[in-house]
Amino acid sequence: MKSQQAYNCIRWIAYVLGGLLTAFFLFFIVAHIIGGEEEQLQKGLTPMEISFFVFLGITLVGLIVAYFKPLLGGCLAVVGSLAFITSQCMERGEIWSWSDGQYYYLLLLPGILYVIAGFLKIQLKSKE
Repeated sequence: MKSQQAYNCIRWIAYVLGGLLTAFFLFFIVAHIIGGEEEQLQKGLTPMEISFFVFLGITLVGLIVAYFKPLLGGCLAVVGSLAFITSQCMERGEIWSWSDGQYYYLLLLPGILYVIAGFLKIQLKSKE
């Protein structure tokens, strides 16, 4: 019974955090598209900007998939977040520094919670 309650609690926290993070990402994507930055688009994207969009895109896809398949989506979100954090640290010349990018680590939280919820779900099914 306690395992079921823990699963539900972790799952709902992950749903709320993942939903907020997804809405946050989508807001900035829409703002970037509507923003009309034609000059920047004509210049093209730098490799760092491309990696920024790709890794955050993987994280976003992972958070969306996690609503249906928590373990798979959580793994995608964690991998995308880790790749994003690593690329940002490499751009600054620091390896896994807490300074100037501490909020990036919050990207990991929903993914980790989804992975935990996925494993708890497997454990609960095996007990039945």
